[in-house]
Amino acid sequence: MADEMDPEPTTYDEWKLADGFFPGKAENKKITFKSSSEDSKSNREDSVGFVRIDGGEEGYTIKDKERTFSIPPGASFEVLGGCWIKFTRA
Repeated sequence: MADEMDPEPTTYDEWKLADGFFPGKAENKKITFKSSSEDSKSNREDSVGFVRIDGGEEGYTIKDKERTFSIPPGASFEVLGGCWIKFTRA
């Protein structure tokens, strides 16, 4: 695997591996979102952002709470409204 990536792999490199760009490496990824504090004050009380996974889950990010989504290999996602990506892992 080390020969397949840059000397210091980035999050994007890890996602490429999980998407199956290299044989036998495809797996689901997890991404966690949290609503942004600026938008929390001005938007609806319960939700401030919306996440849609291509071929998977969708839903609102809840004010002051993190929400994790599973992303299948090769899928894309949309983030609408005010939310921050907290972290990703493959």
